[in-house]
Amino acid sequence: MNIGKHFVFIFIFCFFSKFTFADSIIKDQYIEIQMGNASGDFSGLDFINPVGVGSTSNATSGNNIILNDVDKSDSASILTLSTGGLYNEDIAVSLSFQTLNSLNAKGYATFGGTAYDQVMKSSGNSIFLGGGYHIKSGKLFFEPKLELGIARIKSDGTQGAEVGSSGTFPSKTNTNLVSGISATIGYNINPKVDTIVNLGYKDFGKLKTGVTGNPPPSGMNTGEQLETDLSITSISIGLRYKF
Repeated sequence: MNIGKHFVFIFIFCFFSKFTFADSIIKDQYIEIQMGNASGDFSGLDFINPVGVGSTSNATSGNNIILNDVDKSDSASILTLSTGGLYNEDIAVSLSFQTLNSLNAKGYATFGGTAYDQVMKSSGNSIFLGGGYHIKSGKLFFEPKLELGIARIKSDGTQGAEVGSSGTFPSKTNTNLVSGISATIGYNINPKVDTIVNLGYKDFGKLKTGVTGNPPPSGMNTGEQLETDLSITSISIGLRYKF
């Protein structure tokens, strides 16, 4: 993950998060940082190629070439920065920013006896609100939450790189609604600091690359595009500082 490109945002987020719930009914306010791993689950990979459907040995459906041997899973690192607190001592609320490193889906289509991998690459950021319960037992606590927010995911791709082709799908920034659930298990190290483990699931919806134009990239046709739906499950560890 290229954490450096997010340093300025993280600094601003940390600085102003102290005032997010200031003078409000939200108590036990905190800032939190988590790092972990996300497992991506793609619904499949659609290869739209209106010209190529007439010259492939793959099965087709309309303008879609049905890819063979589709790999619908991948993993990537994530970084999450949050601020939050408690309402009425047992309702947990949070505002979070999350970066997602590159997740890839791929399959292949055969043209003229040669198989060409179609690889879709997606990465980006999301910001979301969470709300749920805070259940405490001694130094341990448990926070199950529902989450809702917005993601900006950039998707692009390559075609036939493994056989020396330089074909690339244009990038497209997808702005999607994100929904999910999470469960945080924490331990009070001291009155100010907690260590936490977070398990999460998020649905990012439909992602698309850009569409190849006219003239198209070398070795490709006009109108090519990759599409998929993405969800992730994640596990992260981190620290929570209360103020």
